[in-house]
Amino acid sequence: VTLFHFEDKPRPGVEKVIAALRDQARLRLMMLTGDHASSAWRVANSVGIEEVYSSLKPEDKLNRVKTFSRDT
Repeated sequence: VTLFHFEDKPRPGVEKVIAALRDQARLRLMMLTGDHASSAWRVANSVGIEEVYSSLKPEDKLNRVKTFSRDT
């Protein structure tokens, strides 16, 4: 049995962009991803995102965006 583990790595400098969007533009930032929770949180924590929705299908992501847009 062979097990492979692949993980996305954020681009250099993205932490600064996220911080500027959150602090200066006062935007609510969240991650919507199809990745498993552990992978999603690992990436989110590394770039400063505090709200994560994981294991989503494309239609789930769309529904979340519609809900968030309607509620704000």
